[in-house]
Amino acid sequence: MAKAWADNFNRANGNLAGSTLSGGGATWTEVSGTGWQILSNRASTGTLPDGAAQVALVDTDADSDDLYVQVTKATFTRPGSSSLAIRLYLGCNATLTQGYLMRWAYEPGFLEFYIRDLYNVANVVYNNSVDLSSASVIKFQRVGNVFDVLADGVSVMTPVSDTGSPSGAGNRRVGFGASWDAIGASPPAVVEFDDFLGGDYVVGPSGLPLAIAQYHRRLQGMA
Repeated sequence: MAKAWADNFNRANGNLAGSTLSGGGATWTEVSGTGWQILSNRASTGTLPDGAAQVALVDTDADSDDLYVQVTKATFTRPGSSSLAIRLYLGCNATLTQGYLMRWAYEPGFLEFYIRDLYNVANVVYNNSVDLSSASVIKFQRVGNVFDVLADGVSVMTPVSDTGSPSGAGNRRVGFGASWDAIGASPPAVVEFDDFLGGDYVVGPSGLPLAIAQYHRRLQGMA
């Protein structure tokens, strides 16, 4: 049976790590840094430290290698000419030594967007300049061996294929992160998400991935 996770972060302020997703079925774990927290019904980095990624993963494997992870961006505060990045992860193991990272960063003077194989960090699967600064919903997905990224439902890249990182059981976690390089700027740099969806990419009757369709039904009081 496919696994579908959802979190709207609508609960008391506190550490994200160890908290149960609002949709149930799993809890959050932090595998890099300890900064993610629940703050005013959002997942918040608080003030990001200079130079280190803060990463949270769902603590449970999905059931297949067809996966997606989606966040709704609420806050993206980049001070001065620093580098601030949103990171989405799928197909990962528990220690982030395997899997795939999508990183979008607002760098000084340019925009950076890439997909990288965490098992072989020299393997950049995709690299281009893409502007996601105005996007609300960002989704990273893999179906078969084909990767795509969508902003507000529209693909922002030419889908690409890769099999460099091991797949299968133990490599099916999803999650999100953020990172900041000050480059002389003063804090705070902050990233916050309103909603998270992720899990197995199984198309439901509506044509949406199953987790998204289920989440919409819950919002409408149908499930």
